Amino acid sequence: MNQESTAIATADPQPAATPALQTPNQARKANSARSTGPRSAAGKARSRCNAARHYLSGRTIMGSADELKNHRTLARVLIDDLQPVGALETTLVHSLADAQFQLDRARAAEQNLLFESAVRRTDEADSTRDFQRDYAHGLAETFEQKGKQLDLMGRYANRFHRQVIQIQDAFYKARKERQDQQDREALAEIHRQQAETQRLLVEQQREQLAVEAHLRQTYGADVKRLEERQEAKKRESSFVSQPGAASSSPLAQATTERLKEAQERWIAASKEQKVAVLAKLQEQIQSR
Repeated sequence: MNQESTAIATADPQPAATPALQTPNQARKANSARSTGPRSAAGKARSRCNAARHYLSGRTIMGSADELKNHRTLARVLIDDLQPVGALETTLVHSLADAQFQLDRARAAEQNLLFESAVRRTDEADSTRDFQRDYAHGLAETFEQKGKQLDLMGRYANRFHRQVIQIQDAFYKARKERQDQQDREALAEIHRQQAETQRLLVEQQREQLAVEAHLRQTYGADVKRLEERQEAKKRESSFVSQPGAASSSPLAQATTERLKEAQERWIAASKEQKVAVLAKLQEQIQSR
């Protein structure tokens, strides 16, 4: 009996394993792992345009080949006109080109939306219809049916218009700050050059005064003797040129002539020669 019960218990099937319970967050993570979207660079680039409708709210300028060509032309014209200097001004000019391009695109979309919807109510080939009346009815119907789209284009246009004004203000402010900085640097350079020139003049004056002091200290006695000699020459010249110094006698005339000759030799001769000439002249005068 025990053996039969043991065999029967062994033959009974095992109960099935219960599945593991998942929280909602775990379930979402498991589902997202199976749908990750495009993984290649080309697929990711295409997926960026999936929700594009009017290309006015994206960070990247998108459009047809002609639109991108017009955008590049606008950027080039603004750069040539504003002449930005430095990375900041160049970036502001490119931002201005983007904002102005999007503003023109929003205005064109708004006008095209109005015109296309209004023209559908008109028929220029039918002479029995009033074109102006049909066009006015078409505009009214467009405002009624597509008021949301028109309001959206208007809000985009206003936003880009504000961006244009803000970028212009930022550009001219950056340019003024750069020019003011250049003016301050130029003025500082002028002051530096003036200070350097003044310093050189002061040094030159100091050197000149030092040289003069050195010459006075070294050659002061010689200069004093030279001045005394020049003063003596002046006294001798005044003595010879006095009217009463000369006499009508031949001896006085000869003495005056000899004195003149001695004066000339005195001026041209050296110290030793002057002493010798003076002594010889005195002997000749005494002998007379």
